Amino acid sequence: MTDRIELTIEDHVARVRLSRANKRNAFDLAMLRQLAEACTKADADPSVRVILVEPEGEHFTAGLD
Repeated sequence: MTDRIELTIEDHVARVRLSRANKRNAFDLAMLRQLAEACTKADADPSVRVILVEPEGEHFTAGLD
């Protein structure tokens, strides 16, 4: 989807991947906007039953950057 957030939808599951592992997936303003866009897109898809947020790398998130 974007450089900081990846969205895939398969088998009724929307996977939102935090893709900023080099910064321990710390959120910046651009990433927060992209996360909101991904969740809005997933919410608008009638086939989606669950939204799963997952990290790239070993850290879920270090918080705000």
